[in-house]
Amino acid sequence: MQKISDALKDIIRENTFFEFGFSNKILNLSQLAKFLQPLIESRLRRETQTSTIIMSLSRLQRNFKKNAPIKKNFEIEKISIQSHLATLTFEKTPEIHKKINIALNTIQKQNKYFIISESTSEITVMVDKKLAPTITKIVEKKTKYQNNNISSICVKFNKNYSNTPGLLYALMQKLTLQNINLIEIASTYSEFIFFIDNKDVYLSFETLHACFSKK
Repeated sequence: MQKISDALKDIIRENTFFEFGFSNKILNLSQLAKFLQPLIESRLRRETQTSTIIMSLSRLQRNFKKNAPIKKNFEIEKISIQSHLATLTFEKTPEIHKKINIALNTIQKQNKYFIISESTSEITVMVDKKLAPTITKIVEKKTKYQNNNISSICVKFNKNYSNTPGLLYALMQKLTLQNINLIEIASTYSEFIFFIDNKDVYLSFETLHACFSKK
């Protein structure tokens, strides 16, 4: 059975924010314990007491070596921008699903930008904004959300990263630190696509390029 101290050590070592703050004693241990409690309980598959986690954190901190957090050297192979896009979200019904497929066939013939993202209750399409009226005309239903002022940043990475945890987190972390809002996210096997407001596109590009492009 895994110990609380072992679970804490693993979680802190796996997160550069926790590792830096913990090793330099800039984190409040009581608040950190409350924050980590559900993560600890998920790993241990049993309930834990906040006071027990605080004691384990205190003991761990005394023996924690002060080191700069180890940076995973993620490198992206290519970044591309697609501007003048729109995103439209509809309620997911068999009728709307069918009509969006009709719209997709129509747009594919024009070789235009078109991405579909589905959940259990919604369907979102990202498309050249000139074609947004075509989508709404074919679907004939009111959108739940529509934004005609977005661009996309497509990040292509080495396929070996598909089994490495932390890449998406690292990308999103850098964009978040720049106060960039991610309106939508799509992905494939070796690509992440971030949909953002037009005003943020160049800052997003420069941020990701500076942080992750091959040197």
